[in-house]
Parts: sequence; structure tokens; C-alpha cells
Amino acid sequence: MLFRIDAALQTDAGTAAADDGYGAVIVGTGIAGAIVANEPGRAGKRVLVVAAETGTHRSISGHEPCLASFFAASSNDNRSPFPEDPNARR
Repeated sequence: MLFRIDAALQTDAGTAAADDGYGAVIVGTGIAGAIVANEPGRAGKRVLVVAAETGTHRSISGHEPCLASFFAASSNDNRSPFPEDPNARR
């Protein structure tokens, strides 16, 4: 499954929320969100995936700081690679 970054950046939350034509709404774009979104997508349903992140780490150059942060963390969990995000509090 491929997600177009430019499509995600062009849709603001208000526009997406006003569209009631979704077969599923998935909160979170981590591996679990991608797996869950895959099933209704494969069944031909429209899927809205909502995330608190900015999407800046979705390129190779944006991903490298995440790797450095992950390997430098004293303990590793699913949030270790990412800087603290006020929109996604633990």
C-alpha cells in the first residue's frame, strides 16, 4: 500500500472531517494503523487515516534523524525515534 504524501498535505482536517464518504477512519499512522487501514482499503472502501504528526520524517532525509534518535535513546519503544510532539502526548 502506498500513501501519497502530497495528497495528505493538501487535505486539511476540516475538509476531511466534512466528507462522510469513508468506510473506515483510522487514528494513527504507525505500523498498526497501516495494517488496520489495509483491510478496508483492499475491500474497496475509502479510508481516512488521521495522524498528529507533521509528516516531515516520511522522506529518506527526514527519516535519518529518527534513526539517530532511536539508536541514541536509553530505552527503545515505538516513540523512541521521534522528537516530543505536543499533538501526540503519551
